[in-house]
Parts: sequence; C-alpha cells; structure tokens
Amino acid sequence: MSETPTQTITAYIGNRIRERREYMGRSQAELARVLDKKVPAISLIESGRNNITAADLAIVAQFLRAPVEFFFGVKSPTEDEDAAAAYIREMSPDDRQTALVILKAIVENKGV
Repeated sequence: MSETPTQTITAYIGNRIRERREYMGRSQAELARVLDKKVPAISLIESGRNNITAADLAIVAQFLRAPVEFFFGVKSPTEDEDAAAAYIREMSPDDRQTALVILKAIVENKGV
C-alpha cells in the first residue's frame, strides 16, 4: 500500500527537521528538552512516524534558526544567511534599519 499525502508530508517535514538539527550541530536530546518531550518522541517525528504540531514546529524553527517554511522545502538557509541573520537579530532596531538600507543599496547596484 502506498503512502497517503499526509504520510508523505509528515515524513518530509521530519526529515527536514533531522537534517537541520544535524546541520546546526544539535542533538535529539537538546531538541527534546526544548519541546518538553522525550528523545524517542523526537526520533518518531524525525522518522516521519509521528506528526509534529504547528506550535512545536514553530519552536523547532526558532531553536534551529530557520524559517518555518524551510521545513516544507521552500528555502534552505545557507551558512552565510544564518550568520547574517544572527548578526541582524543582535542589532538595535535603528541599526537593523540602517543595515537593511545598506543591503538594499548593494543589491540594487549589483549590476553597476
């Protein structure tokens, strides 16, 4: 019997969680602690045998520093994007606005 669409999506999201967790150098135990779950529950989620709730996925995204869309395959942040996002998160709101103006100017003048 073939997988249902729900099973396929559950397995895909679980795999993306595992890939991102490993990429970030985090353990299943750390993720379990953040989600207030036991390690076997994380293993079941990552293997696609258990669903993850939207609320838990939002926590995972924050913990693994990735947008929620990443787990649906929309975009994979690179190391450079991760580093840039980390710097931006540490900035004051005024500095963040200045940085965005500079980045926009760089992108708009790329062809010059």
